Amino acid sequence: MKLKLSNEMSLKVLGNQLVMGNVLKYLEVFDIQSLRKTCHGIRSCVDYLKPDPQIENYAIHMGTDKSFTAYIEIPGYGNSKAIPYKKTKDCKNIVSRIFADFEMNLKNQKTCLECLELLFDDEIGSEPSELLTGFKKILMNRTQFLKVKKLHLFSVNGEDVMKILPYLDPKSLEVLEITNPYYGNPRVFEPLSVPFDIEEMAKTEQWKFLEELNLKTANISIPIQNMNLTHFSTIYMSLAARITSEDIAYLKENLLTPKLRRFIICFKEFVEDPQLTDLIGQPRAISGNKRIWYFPIPGTNGKMMEILLNERLRFENVNYYRYS
Repeated sequence: MKLKLSNEMSLKVLGNQLVMGNVLKYLEVFDIQSLRKTCHGIRSCVDYLKPDPQIENYAIHMGTDKSFTAYIEIPGYGNSKAIPYKKTKDCKNIVSRIFADFEMNLKNQKTCLECLELLFDDEIGSEPSELLTGFKKILMNRTQFLKVKKLHLFSVNGEDVMKILPYLDPKSLEVLEITNPYYGNPRVFEPLSVPFDIEEMAKTEQWKFLEELNLKTANISIPIQNMNLTHFSTIYMSLAARITSEDIAYLKENLLTPKLRRFIICFKEFVEDPQLTDLIGQPRAISGNKRIWYFPIPGTNGKMMEILLNERLRFENVNYYRYS
């Protein structure tokens, strides 16, 4: 007799934990979720075994029409699935389904996600904050931190970030990307003009382990020396409200290590008091409003820190004098 799930004997066999354990080794997350829906016995067996779905990337996008799409990628070339959540009269019902799927799909995730991406359109007002509160509850209820290598949030404020960041595994998270588009023009990047506060983020355990920060927003008002940036290897930050000559000297002293790759900080106002030359010496090169300094990096074979200051500030690990 051909084995079918409609067959009572087949259902009993798959309800056996040893048999099911061997079957699950060959199934992907999408197949596992379909299998769970077969019957109570199989669902109980799968839930008891807690198979790791091994999801690599999980993204949720929300459009201007309040439609949602989840994108899930698993190992293997082109092995992904888009799950559209069609708009209905009851928007809360869609959100509940998104939360339920997110929780179920990642419930037994043990391997580290390459990227968790939550992207909201910039025209939908306060809804990202409300939605992120739901994701926060799911992450808080997990028995262990969700392991994520990169967190990408789009169209959020500082408080929104704090609904996700503290509930991810600190030692797994390496990259934090926060992007806020210009209101009403999502295709052309311009930072939002609302203040963005990273002070609370900078106090978290997750922040201390980050290696890379990509922050595209506006009016970052917290002083540079209070941002706890010196352990990063790579930063792109736009737009700091103010930077001083003392900030540059502070960063120069604390970033002068082999782990430095590239730091770029765009700013609105530069306050040179005292004179920068009094703090870090004369620049090696001057061209227009551009000033360049070089400092040898200890513990390297001739590598140098290049500091370039014009309308933005850049620290970079280089092999030779690129300006003279």
